Parts: sequence; structure tokens; C-alpha cells
Amino acid sequence: MLRSYICTHTFNNSIAFSLGGSYTFDGKTYTEIIKFGSANQSVLFGRNAVYKVRFEGNKMHISGGVENDPRIFNEIWERVE
Repeated sequence: MLRSYICTHTFNNSIAFSLGGSYTFDGKTYTEIIKFGSANQSVLFGRNAVYKVRFEGNKMHISGGVENDPRIFNEIWERVE
């Protein structure tokens, strides 16, 4: 099943860039299909960002990035209730 996402990054109270499209998640791999965004990100349109996902308690660890891009992003998200 495909679902939609929008990701917006800000810097100094201004939008630095944004991306959006659809995504899939099979419990271990999260894949974004980048379809649109701000003009400064247009080189990414039509590409996928693939992340490995691991859950540990109330934390989600993700690691990966955009296909054919050497940069790897490692993030830890924590659920706040």
C-alpha cells in the first residue's frame, strides 16, 4: 500500500527545503518515492530514499538515504506521550 508524505526542513524560522511523494514500509525498510518539493531539491524528483528501520523500546532508529547519493543519514526518533 502506498501512502503520502511531506517533509519540510526549516532553518532560522524559514523553510529551507521540502519534499513529498509516497512511501512504503514493510516493518524493516521505509522507502520514500520522491515526487515533488521545493525547486532547490528538484534533482531528487523521481528518485527513492531507502531507510533501514529498527525499533528499540520507544525509539525508532533509521539509517539510509537517497539512491545513488553517498550521504547516509542516521536518525533516532523517540516517541513522546
